[in-house]
Amino acid sequence: MKTSIRVLLLSFFIFSCEAEEKGLPALSETGKTILKIRKASNEAIVSGDLDAIASYWEKDILISTGAGTLLAGSEEVKAYLSQVFEKTPDIVFVRMTKVIQEYLETQMAWEEGEWKGFLKSTPEEILASGKYAAAWAKTGEDWKIKSQLFVGL
Repeated sequence: MKTSIRVLLLSFFIFSCEAEEKGLPALSETGKTILKIRKASNEAIVSGDLDAIASYWEKDILISTGAGTLLAGSEEVKAYLSQVFEKTPDIVFVRMTKVIQEYLETQMAWEEGEWKGFLKSTPEEILASGKYAAAWAKTGEDWKIKSQLFVGL
């Protein structure tokens, strides 16, 4: 029974992006694309696949972690996440989108939402959470994350 509850909770957090689309203001095609990429990014984090996670970023990505650590560039972020996953292989971070705004003139988009960190084995116990914001840039035909700011609350 306890395992079933864990699987249910983990599924809820991981795939909450699908339900969020219904709660968001009407999304443009760009917004729908970004939401789909966010869901895939969450799934890549669950799998712990660093190359898949990084495939959604620009190479010069900037990230400010929930603890305030500034990470610059894809390789530095991958090294940081590798250490996190090595120390706590069961950890999951999920971003839940609340707002997406696009600026087609500059080929940029803005995303805001909430994030949660928990262990796959105990998804009902939130270890860390807060707010996040992400800047997206269109590179060729693809939307990539240019920067992300996480604030632990």
